[in-house]
Amino acid sequence: MEASRGFIGCVTIKNRELLEIDGIDSVSAFDESFVALNCSSGVITVEGEDMKIEDLSKEKGNVRIVGKINGVAFEVSGRRRGPFGLFS
Repeated sequence: MEASRGFIGCVTIKNRELLEIDGIDSVSAFDESFVALNCSSGVITVEGEDMKIEDLSKEKGNVRIVGKINGVAFEVSGRRRGPFGLFS
């Protein structure tokens, strides 16, 4: 059985250098310090330094970002929600 796309199933951060997220519909913005990812329940924003999208699978809805991860936020209707926030 295939997981429903657009629902965030797993967020993994390793040593603040690798971020993997399942359930992504698309990437709406990207540069070395900011990534905005769309899913059916909102937008996930990632802030960091020297970030690169290492892997993106539209079919599976997976993304892997490498670089220094400074923060991850989940936004619903323009409001930030926890537990994700800036790590600093």
